[in-house]
Amino acid sequence: MLFEIISFVGKSDSGKTTFLEKLVAELLKRGYKVGVLKHDVHGFEMDKEGKDTWKMAKAGAWSVGISHSEKMAIIQKVTKELSLEEVAKFFEGVDILFTEGYKREGKKRIEVRRKGMEPLCKPDEIVALVTDDFTSEPIPQFPIDDPNPIADFIEEKFIKFRHVECALWVNGKEIELGAFVEKIMKEVNLALIGTLHDIDGSPKSIDLKIRL
Repeated sequence: MLFEIISFVGKSDSGKTTFLEKLVAELLKRGYKVGVLKHDVHGFEMDKEGKDTWKMAKAGAWSVGISHSEKMAIIQKVTKELSLEEVAKFFEGVDILFTEGYKREGKKRIEVRRKGMEPLCKPDEIVALVTDDFTSEPIPQFPIDDPNPIADFIEEKFIKFRHVECALWVNGKEIELGAFVEKIMKEVNLALIGTLHDIDGSPKSIDLKIRL
């Protein structure tokens, strides 16, 4: 996949959905295509009773869909819950994918936390905190009533990265590489990865983490 996945997590009534709605609108104004995926552990029904697609699903169709010049939708049965990676394949074409939930999928997480709430995640488990009560935790923190600051953060760190050949962050700070260093780092790493045997086909994207 050529886009980043960020999971917004938080306890009930933390304001995740409301904040995410504002953030999506802000990134839309900046010209980005944003995907949003909601994880529902209780089951759901998207189709309207009595509609043609509902009738076909009730008749036993494995997949039903409807298409229009501006949007399309497909509802498909599954035999098991799909992983986030599997579901994310349906979002090709977006610049970034936000999820609500999926806190155990190991993706980058941003916690939304109201004043008085106990933390849901440890500081080293999230890339940022959205709150109305800033803390001493050593992580980037952003106001819950203004989506612009965190939109800047996400744009710089997770969206613009898609449009460069190689980028480097050290201690959370992006390091300016310059065209020559960027080219060398890319070519060296591609050459090393090309010697590995467990890669199927040509890599579409590469994420490298070095723990010191």
